Amino acid sequence: MNAFKLPLLFNGSSLAYGLLGGVTQPLFNRHQLKAGLAVASAGQNIAFYNYRQSILQGYQEVLSSLKGIEHYLKIVDLNQSEVQVLTDAVSTSTELYLNGYASYLEVITAQKGVLEAELKRTASQKELLTVVLDLYRSLGGGWE
Repeated sequence: MNAFKLPLLFNGSSLAYGLLGGVTQPLFNRHQLKAGLAVASAGQNIAFYNYRQSILQGYQEVLSSLKGIEHYLKIVDLNQSEVQVLTDAVSTSTELYLNGYASYLEVITAQKGVLEAELKRTASQKELLTVVLDLYRSLGGGWE
């Protein structure tokens, strides 16, 4: 600024040259700055929509797991009722056999029905535990 020669005013080490460059650089890089802003804004929108999708997917998994638990609890309860009824049928058919009103084949058939019902109940309980495990994973538990 103290220079009386005009070429020294626009030299690379002068204050005027630095000030002029600092003011004009944003004007020359205007499109590049706008493009950078647009890219950053698009990245922000992508991150927001990915986050939103993750939240919706997690909500859907939890809701379906809760409905599955409710469903399998009803199935296990019905299977337990079926086992109880068939167990009563076995005792009835055993009494009929002992009194001579039924054959032993009917007792074996009734016992087979109880065994099949118990296997169905066990499979339903396994499915119930699987759905509970899925709910646990959906809520953030587990290793993955």
